[in-house]
Amino acid sequence: LGMRGASKETNKWRIRLQLMKPITWIPLVWGVGCGAAASGQYQWNDPQDIAKLLLCMILSGPVLAGFTQTLNDWFDREIDAVNEPYRPIPSGAISEGEVVAQIWALLFAGLGLAYGLDLWQGHQFPRVLAVALFGTFLAYIYSAPPLKLKKNGWLGNYALGASYISLPWWAGQSLFSDNPLDWKIIALTLLYSFAGL
Repeated sequence: LGMRGASKETNKWRIRLQLMKPITWIPLVWGVGCGAAASGQYQWNDPQDIAKLLLCMILSGPVLAGFTQTLNDWFDREIDAVNEPYRPIPSGAISEGEVVAQIWALLFAGLGLAYGLDLWQGHQFPRVLAVALFGTFLAYIYSAPPLKLKKNGWLGNYALGASYISLPWWAGQSLFSDNPLDWKIIALTLLYSFAGL
């Protein structure tokens, strides 16, 4: 699942996958499915809806969670060099330039995929892209100084909980719903995100 053994790995694609931490994708993929179901518009036997759902799951899991995990490891590289030197960046298994390239590639792939889903669904306003932009902003302030929300136990854990519960739900529901997210859905999923604490 790409969590350990970076210093022993030489295959760059496996190292890149390790940075993306596939084990973390599971709740995001599940959340997209929950949001799609909650929309009331997702058709379980429509091949196009199934394809859109799978692409939205890839967007939330491998692409944007992969972006978030890689970004987090980038900003933690100095701490990891002391505490977890086996990780890909401090072990030297991947260069810093390759990590930066991966961060940008995943970011642009995610935003492009989100916009493509909005176009495919025929949204007037790019709702899925808006959720993706908000999520990438949250990922940045979670990991990067000066805010680095992860340094604060309450703010960091809540941001993480909301990222794993609310954001994928919003993406799935935004993709299939006839209407934009309303305040009730946002409030209820943010309350549910307290489970992340």
